Amino acid sequence: MEFKGAIFDIDGTLLDSMGVWYQIDIDFFKRYDMDMPEGYSEKVAQMGSWQTAEYTSEIMNGRFSPDELMKIWLDMAKDYYKNTLKLKPHAKEYLEILKAKGYKLGVATALYDDVFRPALERCGVYDLFDVFVSSGEMKLEKSSPEVYVHTAEKMGVKPFECMVFEDIVPGIIGAKKGGFYAVGVYDSHGRQNQEQLKDAADKYIFDFKEMYS
Repeated sequence: MEFKGAIFDIDGTLLDSMGVWYQIDIDFFKRYDMDMPEGYSEKVAQMGSWQTAEYTSEIMNGRFSPDELMKIWLDMAKDYYKNTLKLKPHAKEYLEILKAKGYKLGVATALYDDVFRPALERCGVYDLFDVFVSSGEMKLEKSSPEVYVHTAEKMGVKPFECMVFEDIVPGIIGAKKGGFYAVGVYDSHGRQNQEQLKDAADKYIFDFKEMYS
């Protein structure tokens, strides 16, 4: 069918950013004189930001609340997003093609506005989007369809009229539960979960050029 809208995750989907979060994991535990738990980064890579904060608060025996952890991590990330991170290959071109066709474009991300806005503005794509929704602010996980349903409602499109682009399995599952067409996007930092992503998604891509070439 002909779609009318598209919703994009940011980390690992539009932005090549997951390596930054791995470094933040290392720096965070080092800052507080702790060894990073074995397998920690791989485990939290498949969680949303709020779930990660709850999990980390628990393994740190409540030293920081989830809200405090979110603030610490976001403050650590801001410089990277403002000055360093780049879009995934051909992401901008694809967004421009969709916009020219009259699609409504939305963002559904675990990030907060003051983190993702500078990155998207610097990369020249912020103004292409009609709607921005933070699952972190809603304290919902990407496995929840509510994140995508709320975004689509703000865009003025129905779920069955809309594609969702995600790089993690829970995000694809959440989108599918909500009735969306779910596209899995390859990210090198989540390569151990690629077969699961392929199985869960309606379509799987390595590069956004596959969507228009």
